[in-house]
Amino acid sequence: MRIDLFYKKEFDLPIWNFFFEALTYSSLAARNMLGQFFDIAGFSPIEIGYLMAMIPVFALVSNPLWFRIGSKITDKNAFTIVSISSGFL
Repeated sequence: MRIDLFYKKEFDLPIWNFFFEALTYSSLAARNMLGQFFDIAGFSPIEIGYLMAMIPVFALVSNPLWFRIGSKITDKNAFTIVSISSGFL
């Protein structure tokens, strides 16, 4: 039995939360390396700037879109969509 004044059961995070955070931070790290990749691939500095500027623009557009789609889809519909899309892969 743990006796701690600041311990709460809410702080016991499931393992999927760890993997979600790892995926989030690894994608941020990969984004930081894209500029170097584009430079090695032979893009000009202006093209690299345009390509790197597209990332936050797409994030601004896609986040509200995914929120609207997610608020309209139930769990059963989401499972069906994932099952069908994985069947095509």
